[in-house]
Amino acid sequence: VSVAGFHKELGGFLEESTLPVPGVVIIPAGNVLDGNVVAADTPTNVDFLDTRQRNGLSGSISGAEIAFQKTFDNGFGGIINYTYVTSTQDDAPVGDLGFNGFTPHTLNLTGFYENDRLSARVSYNFRDGFLVREDDVQSEPRQRESFGQVDFSASYELTDQFQVFVEGLYILNEDTRDFSRFSNRVLEYTRVGARYTAGVRAKF
Repeated sequence: VSVAGFHKELGGFLEESTLPVPGVVIIPAGNVLDGNVVAADTPTNVDFLDTRQRNGLSGSISGAEIAFQKTFDNGFGGIINYTYVTSTQDDAPVGDLGFNGFTPHTLNLTGFYENDRLSARVSYNFRDGFLVREDDVQSEPRQRESFGQVDFSASYELTDQFQVFVEGLYILNEDTRDFSRFSNRVLEYTRVGARYTAGVRAKF
């Protein structure tokens, strides 16, 4: 069993943001602009979307973590890990959503079995909703709903040199949803489906 606490002071948090950058493009002669065919190459003012790492606000991050791991005499065992994180930004404007990527609640559950030849484990990982990017499309935030996924892996030692294995990710067909300032403003829905891998490993 372990318990840990932490606190970090940030002088300027680096975060990814998307901001409009003014520019000019040339519309070639013969193309349509505002419903009219242009007779000559015509410069037009546009805003490009520039996504990059930028300096953010200063602030602090605090949190606590508790973990428990137990292995029984029969080879079975389990691991539980929970983390809580809170953050504060200095001089943040009204409506600011905090630091990018910080999740208040994270939970990991793992069950496993080990013996001389066989190794198997199944894991559930949960992440609470969090801010992906403060400034995204149209300078609005991008947030991600809370989600969890179940994965498993197993391997068997055929000999001292050869091992067969199988792995599975997102085995319950979990999905993720990104939304803007409000949850009904869906920006992206991702469902990759369950993915399985099987193979043989060799060492010499």
